[in-house]
Parts: sequence; C-alpha cells; structure tokens
Amino acid sequence: MLKQVNSTHRPIVITQNGEAKAVLLDTKSYQDMTKALGILGLLSQGERDVDRGDLESQDKTLDDLKKSLNERI
Repeated sequence: MLKQVNSTHRPIVITQNGEAKAVLLDTKSYQDMTKALGILGLLSQGERDVDRGDLESQDKTLDDLKKSLNERI
C-alpha cells in the first residue's frame, strides 16, 4: 500500500465493516494539504477582520513591513 500511495500520490481509504475509518496519504500530499488548510485559515481570519471592520490602510501596512525589515538588517 505504501508503494502505491507514494507512486500515485492518491490517498487510500481504509475501511472497517464497510465504513471509512482512516486515510493513508504520502508525506508530500499530507504536507501540501496542511499548508493549504493553513492558508484557508488565514483567509477565514481575514474575512472575519473585514466583517468586524478591523482594517489598516495599505500605506500603513507597507510602512510597518518596511520598518520591520529594516530592523532585521
């Protein structure tokens, strides 16, 4: 099963009594999925911020970023 998962990059659903109980993924697919979920979480957080009106101007954000980068140099 590991050879198949690693070569095809397709998950294998493991069932028990006809019911899905686990999924076997190759490491790269799992890491990609984890990163994608992280990005979706950030987008969701951003949408909540917009809904609450918790926003900053683009100019302030860029100024803060430049300041932070200059402090690292």
